Amino acid sequence: MGFFKPAWQSDNMKKALRAVKKITDPVKLKEIINHHSVGWRVECSAQERLREICEHSWNVCVCDICGERHDERHEWKGCKCSHCGTLRYEQHDYDLCKGECRRCGRKQPEQHDWNYCTCRACGTKRILAEHDWNHCICRVCGEKNGYRCDWEQIPGQCQEKCSVCGEARKNHIWERVPDKCWVVCKECGLAEERAHKWETIPGTTCKERCEACGLEQVKFWGPHQWEKTKKSKCQLVCKICNGIMGKDANDANWERLFHNIMHTWISAPSCRKKCSDCHALAYNHDYAAIHTPTGNDYELSSTYRCKKCGHTGIGGGRAESTTQTGPVK
Repeated sequence: MGFFKPAWQSDNMKKALRAVKKITDPVKLKEIINHHSVGWRVECSAQERLREICEHSWNVCVCDICGERHDERHEWKGCKCSHCGTLRYEQHDYDLCKGECRRCGRKQPEQHDWNYCTCRACGTKRILAEHDWNHCICRVCGEKNGYRCDWEQIPGQCQEKCSVCGEARKNHIWERVPDKCWVVCKECGLAEERAHKWETIPGTTCKERCEACGLEQVKFWGPHQWEKTKKSKCQLVCKICNGIMGKDANDANWERLFHNIMHTWISAPSCRKKCSDCHALAYNHDYAAIHTPTGNDYELSSTYRCKKCGHTGIGGGRAESTTQTGPVK
């Protein structure tokens, strides 16, 4: 004789559901609900059947027999029933600074009660906030800002002290020496040089004078008024300051002046030219392009050939130029 299995445990789902519908014993239905081997459809059917036949025994808001909850019997404390733990979306007890309900944990945006830089409720500090400054100390959070110190000179010393935070620092009391670009400390006698106050001398473009001490100097970058004289040969002399510009002069226009103004060129053999005054030599090729790269490759270089002597070289692009130009070295 085989083991007896109740109809509600049948492998035939329709048969099991029909069997559950016929049961009228609440205890039996609770046994089916808690049984480990029944499927979810049988369990749901047993719960529905239990609610149909149950003569409820209410323990506040929960039936002790079927477990059903009665919405009108909850003991609400804000958003949560104190008896069964059921939640509702109203009357939350929010901790505004955390943005969280103390009872159910529901989230909302934080709402701090800011007093300048600090929350009055939780003490949170915010970045880039406006502080309530008392000179260099914030009255609310105590943050220090050294740029706001109230400095007071200490008598008889080369120091000053902040009247608020007490910080001290060096501070000489400088006095300018008349007609000099020097200053001297009244307390310790330390002397320091100060920058000259340069102004261009009227009627010139390349000379300047310090309005304090009267020192004169030539402006390094000019602008100079260059001219070539018979006495200077292949050098340029400034008409104002008599400065001489030669091959080593710091002048941005030197290369242009070297070829076009400073020398008097005459033709020389082997694609060269010679200065009739100082005999300096420079290349004098007549280059023409014989190959120009195509495409967008900026690193490629063009090839040039002199029409007179046939010298070939490359120029342009990223490669080092091999054409012969400028002075002969």
